[in-house]
Amino acid sequence: MTNIIFIIGIAITIIGWFFDRAKSFDWLMAKVARDYVATKKSLEILKNNPKVALTKEDEGFTILLNKWPNLKEKSSVEYIGRTVAFVSFGPQVKNDIQLVLYDKNEEEIKNRWNMSEVEEILERIIDWTLDKSF
Repeated sequence: MTNIIFIIGIAITIIGWFFDRAKSFDWLMAKVARDYVATKKSLEILKNNPKVALTKEDEGFTILLNKWPNLKEKSSVEYIGRTVAFVSFGPQVKNDIQLVLYDKNEEEIKNRWNMSEVEEILERIIDWTLDKSF
């Protein structure tokens, strides 16, 4: 009986170790927070290539659109693009990119969102999802 309790204790410890470091394991994150991992990958694609835009078929498009602050007409959005990188001065000097919404006529919908803010919100959602899951 003592051996069984010992083995169960070791198994729980190993499982806890993986869950404590879930962000380090893509396979685990794909199971627990799949949509947000896909959204994070979509943001990386936008960040790395200024000529790419996300469409409704792209993973992460819907989550970004649903989290977009102060957006009233979500149905008119066809693309999510980005601006060129710029330096933002203030209490913190940072290099940032803005996400931009476009309608079907490729006209900008006047409601931009800083990439750094998007990433911060996404990280909080992933952390909350991990806390809730484990």
